[in-house]
Amino acid sequence: MKKRIFDMLPTAVFVVAIFVAIGIFYSRADLMAGNQTTQSPWYIDTSGVTPETGTARIRMIAWFDCTTNGHDFVLVDNSGTTIFADTSGQAGVPHFYSNLDITTTGIGIQKLDSGYLLIDVQQKSY
Repeated sequence: MKKRIFDMLPTAVFVVAIFVAIGIFYSRADLMAGNQTTQSPWYIDTSGVTPETGTARIRMIAWFDCTTNGHDFVLVDNSGTTIFADTSGQAGVPHFYSNLDITTTGIGIQKLDSGYLLIDVQQKSY
């Protein structure tokens, strides 16, 4: 049975509302001092860091506070292979990626031109 777009609208609104609430929480000035990767979702505002070297799953990514059109971010695994990238940043427009199931060995932030990332990372379940 096909789902109509309006049938899925409440779920989409709920997911966006959760990310907005998380974004507002992490936008507080006292949390803007640096990366936080001790609990999920991770808060990342610096490129060149490798917060995870083991096997993990990325389930959701949100990118906030992009300052310039054309900015981008790139996530890589331990071998330097790109596992996720957004190359179409828009100033002031948050980008949300939900329902991801990216299993990887290692997560590194190779590039983050501006703003910050919230990444929902879970240990891989077998």
